[in-house]
Amino acid sequence: MRYNASILLILTVVLVAAALSGCTTSTNTNTATPTTAAPSAAGGDNSGLKAGLTDVPNYKLQVVGGNTNVTLAYADIKAMGLVEKDGVVMINSVGTETTSDYVGVPMMDIINKAGLPAGDYNFKISASDGYMKVYTKAQLEKSILGLKENGTALTDNINKNSIRIVVPDEPGEMWMKVPVKIELTQAAGSSTEPFVLNITGVTANAIGLKMSKLQSYPVKSLTVPFKNNTTLSVSGPSLNKILDDYAANTTATKVRFIASDGYNKTVNMTDIRADNDAIIAIDQQNGTLRDILPSQQFSTWVNKLATIELS
Repeated sequence: MRYNASILLILTVVLVAAALSGCTTSTNTNTATPTTAAPSAAGGDNSGLKAGLTDVPNYKLQVVGGNTNVTLAYADIKAMGLVEKDGVVMINSVGTETTSDYVGVPMMDIINKAGLPAGDYNFKISASDGYMKVYTKAQLEKSILGLKENGTALTDNINKNSIRIVVPDEPGEMWMKVPVKIELTQAAGSSTEPFVLNITGVTANAIGLKMSKLQSYPVKSLTVPFKNNTTLSVSGPSLNKILDDYAANTTATKVRFIASDGYNKTVNMTDIRADNDAIIAIDQQNGTLRDILPSQQFSTWVNKLATIELS
């Protein structure tokens, strides 16, 4: 009997120990600290891109000529989807290159807020200081409205750290500071024909001209003295006729001729107006443009001409 009681006691101790062990395991499992879930990726990148952007209460951007006219405040623009463009090279008017990282809103996203009608459109954009320039859809499709540069928020100050249109692969003169109005105007001619000459600056008729428009003008042919005692045979429309059409009432006193690579030269408006032989020459082989001013030095004859800027 004493032997059987010992066996019974041992079995009882083992069973109690096993029960206690099971309770302990269950308690630890139920009271373990849960793992914190990782933040959702949705909107995370965009939220990060907005870091450092404070309000610019006086800045507004108007879009007119679409399906509806809209005016976007800075807060509206900042609330849109932001993108990054890193390592963008800007070449200024004297050829100096600057590489920067930008954060901003795609220009076509802004334009689409007004609804983009079917057809081929010019985009005449005005800055807060009255400067105007015409852009093609292809240019704006690769552009953003830059709100940050190298991590620094940009402002509506026209002279420094300016909100700007960032246009990769275009000269700095296309990077408009503090744009305040985008006007859609339907373009004549083929929807696939590019603009070859911008007329911009101090004029109410800033416009992008296509080759078909330039070729619709009467052609004037010249043979003019050129470098190293050579002559140059050129032909194209009268520069003064073009100025009559798009800058008749301008107060501009200077005209800057800007090449597609940023090279540029400035000439007095009075000197151009006094030169009846001034033309925009069209190269018949490659279609490039050049201002020919027989009364001026050869250096003012800008090859690969892309913009006539009035100031």
